[in-house]
Amino acid sequence: MPQKQRYIMMVVPSLPEQGGGGVVQVIGYLRDAWQQMDDVPPMRLLVTRGRGSIWLSPFFLLRALIILAVECSRGRVALVHVNVASWGSTWRKLAVVVMASLFGVPVVLHLHGGGYRDFSATLSRSALSIVGWMFRRADRVVVLGETWRDFATQTFQLPKQNIVVVPNGVPDPKPHGTGQDDNTAHLLFLGRFSPGKGIDEFLEALSSADLARLEWSAVIAGNGDLPAIHGYLDNAELMVRTTFPGWLSPKQVEQAFSTANIFALPSHAEGLSIALLEAMAHGLAIVATPVGAHAEVIENGENGLLVPPGDSAALATALHQIITDKTLRQRLGRAARERFLAKYDITRTTDRFRTIYDEVMA
Repeated sequence: MPQKQRYIMMVVPSLPEQGGGGVVQVIGYLRDAWQQMDDVPPMRLLVTRGRGSIWLSPFFLLRALIILAVECSRGRVALVHVNVASWGSTWRKLAVVVMASLFGVPVVLHLHGGGYRDFSATLSRSALSIVGWMFRRADRVVVLGETWRDFATQTFQLPKQNIVVVPNGVPDPKPHGTGQDDNTAHLLFLGRFSPGKGIDEFLEALSSADLARLEWSAVIAGNGDLPAIHGYLDNAELMVRTTFPGWLSPKQVEQAFSTANIFALPSHAEGLSIALLEAMAHGLAIVATPVGAHAEVIENGENGLLVPPGDSAALATALHQIITDKTLRQRLGRAARERFLAKYDITRTTDRFRTIYDEVMA
């Protein structure tokens, strides 16, 4: 009888086609790039959270565990790639790792989410021990940067040889028609309107006297409630050059990148932002905070500007500099794209995972 083809089971919170956060987005990019590779096992997605109400997640998880058990018992699963973030994601993925362990299937645990450091600090000693077992059980732990390697090593007592740094990757848009040659600065913010994304500081910086008198326009896209910072939303002069389109579709995001020349992401915590990498791929000048692995991606003054998180005055100063200096804006944008091509194209990410998978399955 012919041998059944085994496959990589990619465990995700929801399907990329249904939309979602950064984890879902990067896995969608990884899956699509993987399908273009030759001589690799198929990759199938297994949903553990689903879209919609959190109350439905136990049903998705139960279904996922049943599918995993059946497929493992049939010898179909070569490896389980588990994408884990903080809070509920951790406990759902713990159940998946336990199930894979019962069948002796190799596990690659992929740590996402800028809030994992804070999450682990809230755990009791026993809960931290259980989560630590999940990380130690994995044949490889994939993290997004050296700062996350240090965190995993210290928090979960992991041997360094089991931790692999694989930065997120995004497709190359082969940008054209960006706003880089425009004399006017076109700012773009993408993300949830929450304090953690720095939307408060961004609006406060834009409403500062030094920036209010400059020539610029801004697209501030995302979901949630905008804070009324210093009367920004009541300032007709500022609002006339600011657009709030809400949450954007992938096609609309592409259009927003193609018409901007500055990308602002003043987050308080990140793993490694997909939006940041996409902005680099499009050749935008970056103003960001050195949180998560961002300081490993952006070198201040070389391919972007870095400001301390929560510091609206420093953010306003950096924005003033990049708005008023077109030469600087263009130089940073070119350098950002060059760095993307060298390190963060999704094809490089898939090559790294191919090596990891081969090592683990061997």
